[in-house]
Amino acid sequence: MDKMVLDYTFLKSLLMIDDPKHDLAESMISTFNDRTTCYIPFHIFLNVMQLCSSYNNTVKEEVFHTLTNTCRIQNLNYKQLLNHYPNILRSNDLLNFNDWLTIEYMKEKNIKVLLSFNEKFDNVKGINRVYDFDEYNKNILNFFKYSK
Repeated sequence: MDKMVLDYTFLKSLLMIDDPKHDLAESMISTFNDRTTCYIPFHIFLNVMQLCSSYNNTVKEEVFHTLTNTCRIQNLNYKQLLNHYPNILRSNDLLNFNDWLTIEYMKEKNIKVLLSFNEKFDNVKGINRVYDFDEYNKNILNFFKYSK
């Protein structure tokens, strides 16, 4: 699992100490190694920074520098996205527009692993959603396997 996308639900849990999944998110981050490359789509990065808007500037700067120094933050090719937009509109309404942007980002970057607490991604073919540690080996991240 060398490349993965970090979703808003995971990053929010990581940042918010009172979030029920905060400790899990922190533990999951600790399993990353120097081979792990984390990607954050730019629209998710903006949402995370918006989440921090009520914090003081020191906290905002720390979040900004931590994310920009440890993750690859990249924009989606929006011209290409416009070609897929009709499909997004016809798709099921379980996922919101930001979720669909994340899916398109993952397709564009050819990344199959998503670190997310949003179970709705489990219904998307081509995505392995990491959501917890393995039940039998607590040192291994577990994921929902997509159907081909």
